Amino acid sequence: MKKITFILQSKGGVGKSTLTYVLANKYLQKEDTVFVDMDNESNTSSQQLSFVKKKISQNLIDQNTKNIDRSGFDQFFENFLSSEKTSSAVCDLGATTSEQFLVFIKNDGGAKMLDALHEMGIEVQICCVISGLNAFAASSTYCKDLFKALAAVKKIKKIIIKNNFFPFNAEQDTALIKLAHASSSDLIDFNIVPNNVPGTLKEIHALMEQGKPISEAKTFTKIRIKDSIESLTIDI
Repeated sequence: MKKITFILQSKGGVGKSTLTYVLANKYLQKEDTVFVDMDNESNTSSQQLSFVKKKISQNLIDQNTKNIDRSGFDQFFENFLSSEKTSSAVCDLGATTSEQFLVFIKNDGGAKMLDALHEMGIEVQICCVISGLNAFAASSTYCKDLFKALAAVKKIKKIIIKNNFFPFNAEQDTALIKLAHASSSDLIDFNIVPNNVPGTLKEIHALMEQGKPISEAKTFTKIRIKDSIESLTIDI
């Protein structure tokens, strides 16, 4: 069965593109996977994943209505389904596309479309990124609304990505666990650099901006982030 992984969050700057970057490094040798930049505004993933062989940009926002372009979405799935050399896709949706994806699921038949994908042999998993500190309220609210809308979908895997780069207080931790339980979602911890070591962060950010893989990092940077990459239990 083919698989599509959507990485979503309507709150900007919480780590969607960083998560996509880490997944690209983790599965760099998986030649049947395509990475898709669905961010219609910044195309951050396209720039950061210059080292990835199979990548495309797919603008899903209709320029007139500013909503999800249903025809474009349908065509993307048709192409994915018919591709003999691609069995997996990782899609980074920007903030605007994530926001409109929720509208699409709630009001425009998106839930039925996801059900249809499973019937056609495509497994769908939704990764919603949530950050702590001041980003928690907005990012957790979006995730709650998204997973509530997805409750009508029969076959879908839901994952909450807890981005620990932005620390969570005790109250936020408790709320996040409740959200995962209520939405029947997996909860995965993520932080690209343990303990947020400044020098390591600076080097990783430089590699991302240059579109280079983690394999080109200095020795101790690779050592520090090795566990973070290996412990990221998202199967694409």
